[in-house]
This record gives sequence, C-alpha cells and structure tokens, in this order.
Amino acid sequence: MNALSQILSSKVRAEIFRILFGVHAAEMHMRELEREAGCTIGPVQTEL
Repeated sequence: MNALSQILSSKVRAEIFRILFGVHAAEMHMRELEREAGCTIGPVQTEL
C-alpha cells in the first residue's frame, strides 16, 4: 500500500485521485477510470 492509499484509507480512491489529478489529468468516463485503475466498476462507482 502506498502513502496516498494509506492517507485516503482506500486503494481505489487513491488510484482515482492519482488518475484524475496526475501529470496528464483529463476528463474521463467511469469505464476509463475502471480500466486505468485496474479495478471493477463497483468500487469505482462507490468512491466517486
């Protein structure tokens, strides 16, 4: 578990933040977030 996921207490939430606010931040659809994060859609929906 990396530092961001420890701070946010959720691996999925940490991945979403990393993707949305990273160096190449851009608008994404939920399915794109799912693929990029390597998670299923349920946890992604919950965290969003």
